[in-house]
Amino acid sequence: MIENINKEELKELYNQPIMADVIEFIQRRFPTAKDDPQWVSGNCYYFAVMLKSRFPKGFIVYNVIDGHFLFLYHSMLVDAVHHEYLDHKFVPSETNYMVNSSIVVWDYFSLYDSLQYERILRDCIK
Repeated sequence: MIENINKEELKELYNQPIMADVIEFIQRRFPTAKDDPQWVSGNCYYFAVMLKSRFPKGFIVYNVIDGHFLFLYHSMLVDAVHHEYLDHKFVPSETNYMVNSSIVVWDYFSLYDSLQYERILRDCIK
């Protein structure tokens, strides 16, 4: 869970300033996100879009098991409340769009499951 610790502690903890920047960005702008149902149920796609706007080298991904959007940035999966690190480096492409067995890069989701892609667009995003 994303806790309220300062940026320097994050940099030391993760030894990766880029990750600390993402977590600090969330903490500063959404300090009560974990207690706010707006961000923890129903708006995960839009939260990922905000992070993508601020950190354009990242990727919006979708967890097909949980039905949940996350943001992938330098091997870290992030949402409004949690973050976790992948145990491998991942570079998406048209032939490599599965982050793991349940997480798919959204830009390539229609290749993974075109019917589910249309349903998510219709029922969750629009």
